[in-house]
Amino acid sequence: VATDGIVFKIEKNELYVLLVKRALSETGETKEHRPFQNYWALPGGFIRGNESAEEAVLRELKEETNLNLKISKNKTTLYQTGFYSKPDRDAWSFDGDLKGKWRQTMSIAFAVITQTSHTPIATSDAKEAQYIKVADILEKKIEKKVLAFDHNKVLEDALNFMVNQMALKPIALDFCDNKFTIGDIRAVYESFWKLTHNIDSIELGNFQNKILKQIGEDGNPIINPMPNKPENKRAQEGKGAPALLYTRNNNAEYLSYIMLPSKKIKP
Repeated sequence: VATDGIVFKIEKNELYVLLVKRALSETGETKEHRPFQNYWALPGGFIRGNESAEEAVLRELKEETNLNLKISKNKTTLYQTGFYSKPDRDAWSFDGDLKGKWRQTMSIAFAVITQTSHTPIATSDAKEAQYIKVADILEKKIEKKVLAFDHNKVLEDALNFMVNQMALKPIALDFCDNKFTIGDIRAVYESFWKLTHNIDSIELGNFQNKILKQIGEDGNPIINPMPNKPENKRAQEGKGAPALLYTRNNNAEYLSYIMLPSKKIKP
């Protein structure tokens, strides 16, 4: 059983994912060469006997991309997005001439959201490591056009999972700093919705009204404005007034209003 990590990052309203380029390696027993050499792939690897799947994916991220993470509330979060077990998903079966008879490679996929600043460095069996725009992957504008194994499906499933979860839970805040603006939250939804719902931009006024109405299970707002002082505002591009900063309600696990783009009704 293996793990795959889908590390999302947002820059200028564009969604990126961390990928590694696969190097040539072989098994210890059968000397089979692993498939998909020089293909981009999601970082990941096999779970060791003394670790959980969550521990394994964080270890593999460190080994392959030098991303060193520890799970802590509101800093790094993992979301299990899928389990993959088609017998032919990985041709490297360890079985030699009996390929696929006794063993197969199954994988547990996790979306990884972190506020940690990270410059990828390829290590272990990865030749390269870098953040690549998700839109380019979906449009087959990457080297070799597709990701290794079934990683295109793993990525697409993770995208849909995140959008569905963001409709019900304040997961978008996981992408934001401890202090953030309404525009920061809007940018998270925009970066996902443009890929899954073909939404180019979200009207700020309506979005702001809906976000400010969100109430957590404790009866308090999902986000709280900081005192209206100059030090609690952030200058914006252009000539707009500085935007007020907010903090999150850490007790809120669900939204009170579903956050999905409205369908346009044709006349």
